[in-house]
Amino acid sequence: MKQWLFSIFLCISVCMFAQQPVPANATSQPIWIKKATIHTASVKGTFTGDILIENGKITQLGTIQNAPNNVTVIEAEGKHVYPSFIAPNTILGLAEIEAARATRDYAEVGVITPNVRTQIGFNTDSKIIPTVRYNGILIAQVAPTSGLISGQSSIMYLEGWHWEDATLKANDAMYIHIPSFRIYGEDKEGKQKESQEKRLNELFKAFEDAYSYYIVKKANKVNFIDQRWEAMIPVFEQKMPVFAVANELKQIYTAFELSEKYKLKLVLVGASDSWKIAKTLAEKKIPVVLERIHSLPDREDEDIDLPFKKPKILQDAGVLFCLSMDGFWQQRNLPFLAGTAIAYGLSQEEALKTITLNTAQILGIADRVGSIEVGKEATLFISEGDALDMKTSVLFKAFVQGKEIQLTSIQTELYQKYMQKYQLKP
Repeated sequence: MKQWLFSIFLCISVCMFAQQPVPANATSQPIWIKKATIHTASVKGTFTGDILIENGKITQLGTIQNAPNNVTVIEAEGKHVYPSFIAPNTILGLAEIEAARATRDYAEVGVITPNVRTQIGFNTDSKIIPTVRYNGILIAQVAPTSGLISGQSSIMYLEGWHWEDATLKANDAMYIHIPSFRIYGEDKEGKQKESQEKRLNELFKAFEDAYSYYIVKKANKVNFIDQRWEAMIPVFEQKMPVFAVANELKQIYTAFELSEKYKLKLVLVGASDSWKIAKTLAEKKIPVVLERIHSLPDREDEDIDLPFKKPKILQDAGVLFCLSMDGFWQQRNLPFLAGTAIAYGLSQEEALKTITLNTAQILGIADRVGSIEVGKEATLFISEGDALDMKTSVLFKAFVQGKEIQLTSIQTELYQKYMQKYQLKP
């Protein structure tokens, strides 16, 4: 009871403390970013040049000689421009306070819920979102987490008045969770193994039932509508990829089995053991959303720095992969995962791609975002220094679809407040 009351009090306190930044308005006025160090994420290296933004898109890149009339000029000499960092497999906008159940909307009741859609539950008024944007994350794939077939994720801009405003791509993927095969402690009576087999059979039966429904529906012989299996039709038509959360090697091979049986467009999520079969993944052309490399090894006989080395192993094998953080507020650390990957073998360009262009390609949105190129959306930001280094990453300006957004949050307000308290007096 006390914990429940404390959670409500905390929720009210946070909500009353700071106002959410007002969403930006679209402008027809062109924006000219001058003399910046540009990290395109699509070509090797960086260069110093200009970017012209018109009607929400990048229209010129390089050295701009003749700018349009009434252009807004942003002097960015010595500063760095990056495409938006993209956070896959998050619950941003679906969670607010971990201790308060009423603020958690990422886990649906039930085990087989493919018809669940995170898009309509996305909360643009979340106090967490502005704190994440300040580290350059302006786009997130918001995913369900419960059950075996969890539901459909959506890709959202971290900006907008409501979820319709914020949607970049609705229902982009079907999330499934492969049951773990790990046995904890002793299992003399085989109860853990029995439970695992039961869940695995339930997952395969759900796919079999959904596929049977799809075949019957295709033959125009369906006598009733099942919303769960209707949601699975794009999966079997290969119009929607399946993002399989699978960390252990046995889980990954189970995902392979499902994929081959039903000809799925498979993406592995988590994929802690993916480094063991990197060449196989490259041959099968299965992308990987590699999660939480800032962690300890899974096994006591593995190298202590193995999680840090996994990006380099996948890169060398030719696997298309991106980096991710589980959770919601933790997403602010996403760029520093890429920074760690640089220290353990990736080049600056390769590391940047793991949170920009690679992610966009895996999510199917690379035609719109993920790199700084003429014709793409102007969803980008300007940093005072290296945005992959926590010591120099300080955002100067940020844009979503060409609209300049506010970079204030409860954290920046607290910073300003206590800077005044501790200012040296004359």
